[in-house]
Amino acid sequence: DKKDDIIEHPDIILNSATYKINRNQNDYILLNSCKIEIYNKKNTTVAKDAIFKFVNENGENEVEGKCDEMSINTDNYNVLFTGNVTFSILDPEFNIYCEKLSWDDKNQLLTTQDQDVSVESEIGKFEGSGLSAKINIRYFEFNQIKKGELYWIKNST
Repeated sequence: DKKDDIIEHPDIILNSATYKINRNQNDYILLNSCKIEIYNKKNTTVAKDAIFKFVNENGENEVEGKCDEMSINTDNYNVLFTGNVTFSILDPEFNIYCEKLSWDDKNQLLTTQDQDVSVESEIGKFEGSGLSAKINIRYFEFNQIKKGELYWIKNST
């Protein structure tokens, strides 16, 4: 089939750019990247060596991080982060380090499939695989934990 032989080219290429993808009225993803490719027909934006922030409708950074490449579906705002991924949830602080991470925007769900992942937070450090994190309610689980430490937090009241 000749259609399969067609090479897809981006509609727009931005080099050394800052780019804002609006999700709602004041809710957006802010990208800083050495190269951003926008594919309008596929509703996809791809950023190389990306530094990103997810900003809520109050103008507050909820999430930030970096990765070698991120691919954003601009219809549903699902994101695939690949290569040296650092994903930081800011309040309370929770840092995820892995090679591949998927974001399901509708369900507010991060997953690593069976990839190795390290997580650091104020309550501990964990290494394992198969992370599933529902960040809007701060629920995190692993398919397998290889190593972990829980920290005692003394209540100040």
